[in-house]
Amino acid sequence: AWHGHFSVPAHPELWTKLKHWIHLTDETEFQNQWAEIQNISPPSFALYLKEKWMNGTELWSAVYRTNRNIFEISDTNMLIEA
Repeated sequence: AWHGHFSVPAHPELWTKLKHWIHLTDETEFQNQWAEIQNISPPSFALYLKEKWMNGTELWSAVYRTNRNIFEISDTNMLIEA
């Protein structure tokens, strides 16, 4: 989804930070990286993240998913299809 909102080749540092950011498990480090991401992002992408992603961090951020396994979090039929 992020690829549709900024050019990865034009912002390789941003792309690297985003890939690292989603795997962080320390909330302070997560928030520090979020501040850095906002500083290097195109304004429209920073706004997109703020509006569409930061209100649901428990759905995608490793900070909030450390004690959950795939069977507890799955609300799709992906396990059946596998």
